[in-house]
Amino acid sequence: MTRFAVVLFFIILLFTLSSCDDDPSPSQSDPREEYDAHATVGALYNAIKMYRQDYSQDPISPVELVSKGYIEIDPGMKEYWWFWFIGANPVRYICAETTDQFPDGAGLRIVFEVQTGKFYNYWDEADLRDDLFTAIRSIEAAAGAYASRHKRQAATFDVLRVNGWIYVSSELMEDWEFIPVHDRNRLVSVHAVKLVDEEGDEFNLINYYTDSNEFEVLLIDDPDSKEIMRAMPEILDGIFYYEAENFEKPGSIILDPNHEIWDKYSIGIFKLPGNYQIRFQRRGDRTQNLDEIVRFILPFGRFAGGEFPITDLGDIMGSFAEIYRCTEGGLHFFLDDIQGLIDERYLVYSERVLSRWEFFFSPMMSGFSDRYQSDCGIGAVSKQFNDDYAFHLASMDLFVANGNQGVFSTAKVTNPEIRPLVDATLDVMNGAIQYNSVHEEDAASVEELIEKGYTEIDSVVHSEWGFSIIGSNPIGGIEAISTEEMNGEAGHVFRLVLKNGTFEGYGVDNEE
Repeated sequence: MTRFAVVLFFIILLFTLSSCDDDPSPSQSDPREEYDAHATVGALYNAIKMYRQDYSQDPISPVELVSKGYIEIDPGMKEYWWFWFIGANPVRYICAETTDQFPDGAGLRIVFEVQTGKFYNYWDEADLRDDLFTAIRSIEAAAGAYASRHKRQAATFDVLRVNGWIYVSSELMEDWEFIPVHDRNRLVSVHAVKLVDEEGDEFNLINYYTDSNEFEVLLIDDPDSKEIMRAMPEILDGIFYYEAENFEKPGSIILDPNHEIWDKYSIGIFKLPGNYQIRFQRRGDRTQNLDEIVRFILPFGRFAGGEFPITDLGDIMGSFAEIYRCTEGGLHFFLDDIQGLIDERYLVYSERVLSRWEFFFSPMMSGFSDRYQSDCGIGAVSKQFNDDYAFHLASMDLFVANGNQGVFSTAKVTNPEIRPLVDATLDVMNGAIQYNSVHEEDAASVEELIEKGYTEIDSVVHSEWGFSIIGSNPIGGIEAISTEEMNGEAGHVFRLVLKNGTFEGYGVDNEE
């Protein structure tokens, strides 16, 4: 039996089964039979299966199936219908939508759910939010397929659209701009931005975060925040095209110098070792509160500040970038005292985050007085270990010699009783920093730091935990091992890794 005969057999079989469904759709219409797309969708489904048998992966679009001879679509059918897939490896949905040439009008949709084998016919106007969610899911799938084929992320949404990796209806394209955001060749978020205000708008921004599979639907009313939001597609397009062509991050914003946003804002890229954030500060505004300054934060692809939602994740990453910017400018003499950066007004900070978090540097000790900020990690510890926080510990590795430089990580404390242990470990680290600054060498032990007055450990904590310094020249970390005094549970290990400011071990759940 020829391949085309197999396809034809499955078309007849699938169409017969779908016709027997008692309730195939939320609302049923009777479009002219000669333009019915159900059979073509069924043929696409079976062509996908045969393609997968041959190539061990899914096709990126119906165009690929046609070009490789797995299916033929009648020219008349193509005049009246668009066809596209959602998902890849596996394809989850096969979609068809009428063009403006269709007798009953454009925008009528058929969706075939591959997992259940059911058709859903949306003959009424689809909900805008659902349309946008579908488009964003399609962008995620197309970006994954593109990266699999090319071993890199597509620089922009237009690269996916123009090259046939995705279909988004013309109605959405007229009113919305889409921004896929990638970090180290990984898609981290997709954003839909409404371009023009209309009376009765219920939302004008949708953020989708791939790691958490979370949609965030927002109505941004503040004129300044809206202006920045609508400038971001052009800004990020310029940045990502530059990266694709030059294999490095740009040092400044890439935007038409005549763009009106330049007149209102000083826009800067704050470069981190592995990433950056973009900050918009109103010209002439000397505010020292980061909450009022709009930022776009990578590697998370989040808007922060202004009227955008306040999150610990955005606040911490924003604060880390500010700290790094200060130290990068040669202010390394403040490395052991972040509060000094604030007092001397070098550091733009968020009052909210400082009320909830404590920051610290975790430098390599040996020769510390001669080292710059690139040889340390930045860490943050929440002042309260409770369930109101998504995470309690955060860090960013700034080591130039480390292949993972700039990596940001978070962890949740599973046992709030370790709060005194965390404080004691930081006290030991700070004592080691002070010792190195005076003696220009590392301390041999925690006992030496205590004897010479460089650190002091609470007597209860010291009876329950034995502290030690890991390594020398440079020191690699501070380790604590529980004694029998700790509820009779000796042998638990708790550690602060100095190369990146990360806590690990007993009572800490580190993110994978």
